[in-house]
Formats: sequence, C-alpha cells, structure tokens
Amino acid sequence: MTKELKLTITVDNRQDIELFEFANAMSALNNQYYSFLNAKNNKKNRQDQKLLIKKISHGSVIMDLIEKATPLLPTIYPTIFEFTNYVCTTIDYLIEEKKDKPYKYTIFDFKNFKSLLELTANCSGNKINFNIIFGKQVINKTYDYKNASVAQNRIDKEIKNLQESGDGCIKENVELTLYQARNSNFSNSNVGNLGVIKEISGKPKVLSFANDKVKYAITKQEDNPFNFTYNVDVEIILRDEISGYLDDKNIKEYHILKYQGP
Repeated sequence: MTKELKLTITVDNRQDIELFEFANAMSALNNQYYSFLNAKNNKKNRQDQKLLIKKISHGSVIMDLIEKATPLLPTIYPTIFEFTNYVCTTIDYLIEEKKDKPYKYTIFDFKNFKSLLELTANCSGNKINFNIIFGKQVINKTYDYKNASVAQNRIDKEIKNLQESGDGCIKENVELTLYQARNSNFSNSNVGNLGVIKEISGKPKVLSFANDKVKYAITKQEDNPFNFTYNVDVEIILRDEISGYLDDKNIKEYHILKYQGP
C-alpha cells in the first residue's frame, strides 16, 4: 500500500498565536497553492487539487497537509512535493538575496509569502519548518524569526519594484460585472465565466479565480449575480507581457484574487 504523501508544517511559537494571524497565514498558503497551479497551466484538474488539513497536533502547531488529487505514477513528482520545493526555494531566494529569481512572481505572490511568514517574524525565537518525503527525495527546511524578518523586508522591496515598473498587473478594489457565468443559479452555460472591468477594458474577458471561495461568492449568489457589481482585487493575465494591458487584445484573462464585497 502506498504511503500517503503529506506536507508537515511545524510552527514553534514562543507565545500564543492569534486566530486571525493563523487563519491569514493558512489562507495565504492556500492562495499561493492555487497560484502555483495556475502558473503550471494545470487548470483542467485544479478543482480536484486541494490542500486538506490531515491533522493538527498539540504543543507547537504541527499541521499535516495532504493533496486531494489524481494519483500519479511513482516516477512523477506530485504537485504537493513540487509546491513545497517552490515555497522553500522562494523563501531561500528572499533570505539570501540572490540576483536571479527562481520563478516569476506577482505582487499577489509576494503578499501571500509575507502573510505566511508573519507567524514566524512576529516574535523572537519563533521557527517554521517545512517537511515532505517522496521516496528518496526529502525537503526539510527550517526558518527562524530572523530569516522571516529579512524575507519580509525583501518582499517589501520586491513589491515596490513591481509597482514602479508596472509589471505587477495587479489592480485592487476594481468593479467587476458578470457577462457570463458558468453553472450559476441563473445560467446553465457550460462555456465559461466572463466579466467586464470597465476601468481596464469595456470588453468581456475570461475570468479565473484564486480559490473556490472567491468563485462561489461571485457566481453562486442566491440573487441574480448579473444584477450586481463586485469589488475585487484582480491580476491581469497578458498574452504578451511586453505590450501591456493598454492593448485590449493583449488581455488574456482576469484572475480574481480577492472578493472585497458588493
């Protein structure tokens, strides 16, 4: 019988953790998992790939996370293993201040990592550990509060650079109206979700969502979702990054990061 693959995250805290802080960090981790799937162009099976909490232990906060996903061949790295490597490689980059980025990041990505590291950075002596074993491959990385603080400072600089260069393509608190909703309470369309953000373009564009909670809040309203305007944070996905989003045809889709409310 194949041993269940799990990512164990251990937070050694010197003082009690506020519930809001813990929930915010776990939400950021989950959002970044979906962002990682999007970057892998793995949208086809995204609904079947979710991080689930298997167990939370006493003492230090110890969480075993498993992945709800289609089983793969033993020779293929599971997404949860690749994701763990992505998280640790990113934190290593933020700490060591290497010149070359291991991945391409958005402002949304950096904000998620900052929230995740807040559990460790807020108190002297805190540590966070990521551990996962797949066959003979092992990832076991520990970061203390000094590492987390250095990483957060680096994140602030990275975000500022993206904002100044205009490469972030992140718009906060913009108004979205639905043009087409797939399988909503008021539509049987199987084509896909489309929406209009007039601040960016008057034409409907494909919508994707950072997680199921955001998607549900917008497309599954009990009242007709087409009668509402939704305030959202959005990442503009481009066909050609050089041309920018001023060229309407260059906008591939809107990736809805956060639902702010009606």
